[in-house]
Amino acid sequence: MSRIYGWYAGTRRKIKRGKTTVDSLISGGFKKGYMFPIIKNQRRTKIFYDLASIIYDSINPHIYTKEMKETLIKEIEGERILDVGVGTGYTTKESEKAIGIDISKRMLSRANDYEGSLILADALYPPFRPGTFDTIISAGSLYYSPEPLEGLRIFHSLLKENGIVLYLGPNIKLLKFWVRVYNQAKLEELFRQSRFRIEKIMEVGRGKIAYFAKARKQRERIG
Repeated sequence: MSRIYGWYAGTRRKIKRGKTTVDSLISGGFKKGYMFPIIKNQRRTKIFYDLASIIYDSINPHIYTKEMKETLIKEIEGERILDVGVGTGYTTKESEKAIGIDISKRMLSRANDYEGSLILADALYPPFRPGTFDTIISAGSLYYSPEPLEGLRIFHSLLKENGIVLYLGPNIKLLKFWVRVYNQAKLEELFRQSRFRIEKIMEVGRGKIAYFAKARKQRERIG
C-alpha cells in the first residue's frame, strides 16, 4: 500500500470537526436560504465519502465503467500526473508516477493497491508548486467544489506549459439535488474562463450518463 502523506491539517481551509452522520450531511438542506445541491462544499464532501468509503469499491465500477476509465486513461500526457479526488485509486492505481490527493482519509486508507503516492489534501489548497504537472485528472471531483472556476484556475497554475486537464462528471439531471451537474455549455464556459482550450468533449457511459472533456492550458496573455 502506498504511504499516505498528511497535508490537509496544514491548509488554510480546514474541515470543521463534527460527527460523521447522515444527519450532519443533510442538516441545513431545508434551512431558510439554503440552496441545493446538498453536497456543495469540502466539509460535506468529506462527510459523504467518509460514509461511502465502506461500500465505494463495490458500487463505483458499475457507474464509472471500465470503458469510461479507458477513455480517460488513453488521453494522459507526460509523466507528472495528479489525480484530484483520487478516492480509493480506481483511475490511476496502476501508475507509479501518479500522485493522488483526496480530503477523505477513509477513502485513501482503502487505496490498497495504489502504485503511486497518496496525499491527504484539499484541491483548493494544493501542496505543490506552480507548473508541476503534465496532466491533472478530475474524475468525479470538480463538481463537488464550492468554487469550480477557482478550482480550474488552480489546475491551470499547477500545470506545465501545454499541460492538460481530463474531466469526467455526471450528466444526469436527477442528480442536481445531490451535486452540481454541468451541461456541455456550462463546461465550455468554465474551461474558457479559466484559460483552457477544450480539445474534446463528449457524452460517455451507458445511457450517456457522464461528460468527458480534455482541455489544454492556454498560454498567459502578455500585455
